[in-house]
Amino acid sequence: MLRAIATAVLLLTAVPCLAEDFDVNALYEKWKKEDSRTLEGWRVLDDPTLIEKLGPLGIRGPWFERGRETGDPAANYLLSIAHERGIAGAPCDPLLARRYWSASAELRKRDGYAATRPYFSVEYREGEFRILQDLALRGVIPVEDLLEQQTKDGVPAAFLMLGRYRNLGEDKDLTSKEGREYLELAARGGCLPAMAILGQRLLRGADVRRDVKGGLAWLKKAAKGGYVPAMLELARFHHYSTGQQPDLQLHRQYIRMAADAGDIDALRIFETLPEQEEEGLKVSELYDRYIAAWRAPKLAISNPASKLLVTPPNPELTRYTELAKWLKPIVDDLTNDYTQEERAKAQVMYAECLRHGIGGVERDTKLSRHWLYQFLHDDNYPDAKLLYAEMLVEAGDSNVREPMSFTQDAYEAGFRPAARMLCAVKLVGLETEYSVRGFDWEREPLFGERQAVQKLEALAKDGDTESMRMLVEYRRIAEIQWLLWAVKLANLGDGPCALLVADYYSEADHADVEKVKLALQIAAKSSATREEALRRLRYFDREYARKRCAELAPELAEVINRDASPKAFLDAHPWIAGFAQQAAMDRADYSLYALCLQYGHGVSADDRSARKLYNLEDEDTSRIYLLARMMEQGYGGAADQRGAGWVYEALAKAGHGAGAYRLGLIRRGEKQDEKATKLFKQAAEAGCLPGMVELAEALHDGLGTEKDAEKAKEWAKKAADAGDASAKALLDEWK
Repeated sequence: MLRAIATAVLLLTAVPCLAEDFDVNALYEKWKKEDSRTLEGWRVLDDPTLIEKLGPLGIRGPWFERGRETGDPAANYLLSIAHERGIAGAPCDPLLARRYWSASAELRKRDGYAATRPYFSVEYREGEFRILQDLALRGVIPVEDLLEQQTKDGVPAAFLMLGRYRNLGEDKDLTSKEGREYLELAARGGCLPAMAILGQRLLRGADVRRDVKGGLAWLKKAAKGGYVPAMLELARFHHYSTGQQPDLQLHRQYIRMAADAGDIDALRIFETLPEQEEEGLKVSELYDRYIAAWRAPKLAISNPASKLLVTPPNPELTRYTELAKWLKPIVDDLTNDYTQEERAKAQVMYAECLRHGIGGVERDTKLSRHWLYQFLHDDNYPDAKLLYAEMLVEAGDSNVREPMSFTQDAYEAGFRPAARMLCAVKLVGLETEYSVRGFDWEREPLFGERQAVQKLEALAKDGDTESMRMLVEYRRIAEIQWLLWAVKLANLGDGPCALLVADYYSEADHADVEKVKLALQIAAKSSATREEALRRLRYFDREYARKRCAELAPELAEVINRDASPKAFLDAHPWIAGFAQQAAMDRADYSLYALCLQYGHGVSADDRSARKLYNLEDEDTSRIYLLARMMEQGYGGAADQRGAGWVYEALAKAGHGAGAYRLGLIRRGEKQDEKATKLFKQAAEAGCLPGMVELAEALHDGLGTEKDAEKAKEWAKKAADAGDASAKALLDEWK
């Protein structure tokens, strides 16, 4: 107990020294420099320990000093940003952010950039830039004068904002001659959004003389500075079908650059882009990629009583939006530029486009089967046989043995997708369903589940990634060493398999944090799993928050049991609201954030939310006690003194000192003095200081027990020695 008190004293004395050594003005200037360049200066504050340095310097800090009632203006300004975004170790709290903003008035009077910056923003949506301005700003502060001074000081973004402000009356974005001049000054000063806007306008000739070379130069400069909208604008300019200068490779380059910078939409686009345009395709090369990209069949339910395995559309064909139109003249033999073999390959690919309705044509399974039919007796095209067999099964109108016969032929020709199809039928257990639809298993090449697994493993060892995926997918159906194949696929960049590996190494039996992080980093590179992987990686990034909550839980329990109040705990830990909020968001700990909300500790008070969070937490004594106090007082909901009494009674039976003390107060209010005194004794013996004081008074006055002045003084002295001021007052009174 004494050690905890000593620790609290050290914390209270150490942090102010840290704040005094901290140069908040230097941090503000660093923020301003970065924000004026990127309009994303908040990145400078993205340090979870910064609140411990900034907090004591701002308003409402725990180290209140006369003459500093409003705190340091620069600290208040930065704290407003921190609480608005939930960074720098501060909780996300817009209300508190506004309070800090109000307390930064002195800074905003002398620094026009600080005064005007929150009212401006740049938005890039669907290829258009918009410079937004809060209309409420006009007439509230002398915007023009403040920004004029910032432009004289050479602040790049100030030129952009001043130009927008002066064009507000025309409801245009920097379109006047003066506005364009300010835009150029901002760009030349190094403002990345201004560079991108200027570059776009020069490329399009929007209100300026068209200058493609100059526009590209500005956009490339902004992209090099890490500004994602500039990368996306360059990609639009070089779009392979709609761009001003179509160039698929440059389009891919800039989309990939934006994806690497963290843009999830860019990543999704990149993964669907063709590697080259239709006009530059060669039938044989496309066909080889088409066969290599053939996906494993997926289980589909055609109606409530029927299950089938269906091969998804080939991703190599879906990359090209007009591929079927490019293939049609070749298929119809309208050109002499292709050999008979190339024409046959084009017919197979065209048939698949018709089957799924991809590549720019409507779905037409009848016509698709027409083009495939001519290859059924040609052993050089097992893909056509497999496609035809699948379509027969889907249609359910085949002659007996036909689908199996064609699939068997494809399998015997060494066509891997046919082997995967037969293995899948076995592993999913669809032999009966497929027999009804024309599969004759007398020609069955695989003799059971085990052989199917062995065949897939042989294909996987030969480098067949789809077989690896099947082994991972069917891991619950057969005894398969799925983890080996999941790791191999994860190392090849497969996002879903990387998440499976992360799940495996998150389990208690084989926990390995480093492997989990590595797997999630791989999953974050795939658009299919990026958001989930980043969410879980952020969970690891907030590991400090969860760890601190776990470390502080015993201390909070000790303080509550000792004082029947968390006040000393809160005084010892002034900046816990930020990581307490993060832990609550991660569902790791609700009690600590509920405590901050209940007492308005580093966050705006919210009794209702605090009470709800207490109800979500596990059954720990601190949470139960604090919830009972809210019930008793009617905070955050209806008062329920009877319910609170039952809770205190349960805590008292469990040996909780503070619970016994609160129940004693209730019994004394009910005039049950003897029961109350017994409860105070139980609380005192459990180390509860208020319980010691109440017991001392009861012994001194003979309330619910016999008078015993000596014992009364003993208990009062014990409480006084532990730091209880009311006990010291009693001893002085009893002298």
